[in-house]
This record gives sequence, structure tokens and C-alpha cells, in this order.
Amino acid sequence: MIVRERPNLRTSLNINVVFHLPGSILTPEFVGARTGSYRKADDALMVQVALPWEPPEHMNEYLRGKLELALDETDPWITRRKKSQYDLSALREFVRTLPLEDPPARL
Repeated sequence: MIVRERPNLRTSLNINVVFHLPGSILTPEFVGARTGSYRKADDALMVQVALPWEPPEHMNEYLRGKLELALDETDPWITRRKKSQYDLSALREFVRTLPLEDPPARL
């Protein structure tokens, strides 16, 4: 969904959202979202988001909320690092307008 919708979006900070899925070997050690590593060369910040065991009924709506949570988690990082040049408004608008319909089933 994101790859299909994102080609024309240009931002000052690239956010790489990584979803942590619980499994039989590893389970996320956190709840919600947290910031991870930052790559200055790419202006890319990783934000990790923990997902629950049970998938939600409306997956796209749920994932949109998690992307919004990832952006919310980025705000304190920007403040702590004094990176006021980063404007997340284009990313927030992009996430807000993502389509919510479920993709067609693959055969």
C-alpha cells in the first residue's frame, strides 16, 4: 500500500517504520512505538512499532493508526535532537489520505 502510494512524496526526514511481529521465538519487548537508529547520510530515522498477536479486523485502518503513532513518536526525537528543520506535515498528510480499503485477495 505504501510503496504504491508514495512515489511522489518528498520529505526532509525519511521515516522507516519497522513492524515487530510476535512469534514463537521472539516477541517485541515493548508496547506501542519507539525510535531506533538514525542515518545522517540518508536523513532516515527508523521507528519500530510492536504489533499484537491477534490481527485486527480492519487491517488497513489499524496500520494507518500505527503509522500515525510512528510519526507521533518521531516528534520528541526531533525536539531532543534539536532537528527543527524536519517538517512531518507532508508525511502526516500522506498517512491521513492512505486508502483504507482492503487489497484484493491473491490467488
